[in-house]
Amino acid sequence: MIEKRNITKEDILLKARILSEGVRIKVKKKSTTGDKIRPIVLDGCDLVVLPLPNPYSRLEVFIDGDSVIISDMGKILSSGKLEVRRSWRNELTGEGKSVEQIFAGSASSATIINLIVNFRCYNYDSGQGCKYCALFAVPMSKTPPADITPKITKLQVEMAVIAAQNGWRGTLVISGGALPPSKRGQLIDGIERVMNQLNESLDTSERTCIHQKILMKCISGKILGLMLLNLISR
Repeated sequence: MIEKRNITKEDILLKARILSEGVRIKVKKKSTTGDKIRPIVLDGCDLVVLPLPNPYSRLEVFIDGDSVIISDMGKILSSGKLEVRRSWRNELTGEGKSVEQIFAGSASSATIINLIVNFRCYNYDSGQGCKYCALFAVPMSKTPPADITPKITKLQVEMAVIAAQNGWRGTLVISGGALPPSKRGQLIDGIERVMNQLNESLDTSERTCIHQKILMKCISGKILGLMLLNLISR
């Protein structure tokens, strides 16, 4: 059994390298508990990082079942485990929709569930998008029509409720691209819909386990609203 320790600067540097440089992924034995491209939990410190594939990276992730070795040109940097796939992702919504499919389309992870209230970015659409930000900066043809966005958000909230009711603890993030000035009041409407659905769906005992923190901010002109709901056990 590996002894637990504090996260070190070397752990943080390794996570930063994986996120910025990407990794080459090699599989000796396929995992039976989920996909090969999913978060890795570093041994000892439990720091979690999502490996981003890059065939030209110096870093290599070697997968043997659920065990992982991370190396740099043959030099072993760390070992770890593939993050366990949560059983609540096998559930269905009240309308019979697959929670797994909703989860996959929301850019969520095992510890962060993303609730999207606007799939477009006004800055990007007007030709003034931020240089290095790709969040919601995609062609119009690749995003759902605005009139069905509330339906998608509602499904994502239901997914979060199912997760919480099955013991999930993590962070809910309400996000969306910048709206045109004339429509920015719609952001409040979107947040209210999300909050109402959460309050109606979670019972009193579940709500007492929710620490709510609301943060409204603009990040690089892309995120108009950001709301964090930290679900923590008492």
